[in-house]
Amino acid sequence: MDPNIRDKKSFELIFREYYPQLILYAKSIVKSTEASEDIVQEFFTSLWNKRNHVNIHSKIRSYFYQSIYNSCMNYVSRKQLVFEDLKEVNKQEVSQEEIIEKLERNKIINAAVNKLPKQRRRIFKLVCYEGLKYREVAALLNISINTVKTQMGRALSDLRKSLGDILLYFLLINTNQGK
Repeated sequence: MDPNIRDKKSFELIFREYYPQLILYAKSIVKSTEASEDIVQEFFTSLWNKRNHVNIHSKIRSYFYQSIYNSCMNYVSRKQLVFEDLKEVNKQEVSQEEIIEKLERNKIINAAVNKLPKQRRRIFKLVCYEGLKYREVAALLNISINTVKTQMGRALSDLRKSLGDILLYFLLINTNQGK
């Protein structure tokens, strides 16, 4: 990586230059402003956290666009899993009420997850939604594995308090999607 990117002022200049372009690019793929902003913010946060360990061997612009493209494809894949899950529900000839109930549970779960403190929420999403292992999350966020374990334990405890039995439903669904 260009050594200038490692200092905060240079990084901020690069962020200001590329952020709007990357948002537009991500939005052209995922069709959601909110998701595009999340994807690009995650990218820059990760890049800053890994700035001393990342080596970019191509043009920085190409690296940025390829990284955003990959993140968008992951996002689209996750959305596709939800869509396929709903299609499977329809194949099983479940009632409209059951579909609505499932969507409501997912909405409640997402709301509870989004109420977690920022780092805890990020770690939880990387482990449970992205399927990353604790060591992968630790490396990505430049934190210790013990921090990941502690934050996951706290996240599950927080979610258990706010969700009760719905948390078990989430964990079962999430485990089945990974198969």
